[in-house]
Amino acid sequence: MEKRNDLLLLGIVYVLFTIALLFWAGSRDSVTEPQTAKSESEVQEPVVESAEPETVAEPEPEPVVQPEPVPEPETEPAPEPEPVVQPEPSPAPYLGTYLNDNRKNVMIRTGPSTRDEVIGKVPPGDTVEVVEYIEDNEDWAKVEYDGVTGYASIAYLKKLE
Repeated sequence: MEKRNDLLLLGIVYVLFTIALLFWAGSRDSVTEPQTAKSESEVQEPVVESAEPETVAEPEPEPVVQPEPVPEPETEPAPEPEPVVQPEPSPAPYLGTYLNDNRKNVMIRTGPSTRDEVIGKVPPGDTVEVVEYIEDNEDWAKVEYDGVTGYASIAYLKKLE
């Protein structure tokens, strides 16, 4: 058994050495002289002798698996969505009378921004009536004071109870 393994190993080494020698010789030829295109009849394939004949095992065909039929799901009618009840809008949290309890005047403007024009002033200690809640800008409210209707910053006013 050992002798057979040694012979097999020696055969493999011989084949590898022969292949290496062929590659080395081929690379040397390609460096020294340019290769010209050869027709198929001129091309010869190198013959490599093997110590043992090569056996190729044919793969076994895989069994064909038929997919199982998938039953169609039973469809139930979708439940009707319940109607959404919209809550009644609650009055704005700061409608009513407010006091300017600051030491400076509170400006009444044409719009809810310090960039808008000043159209009136609420002196310290005077009250204004907040008449409208601004949903998208909670820092400002629409106010009425001394016949002028405009916008004032809520931060400078205190709600009277």
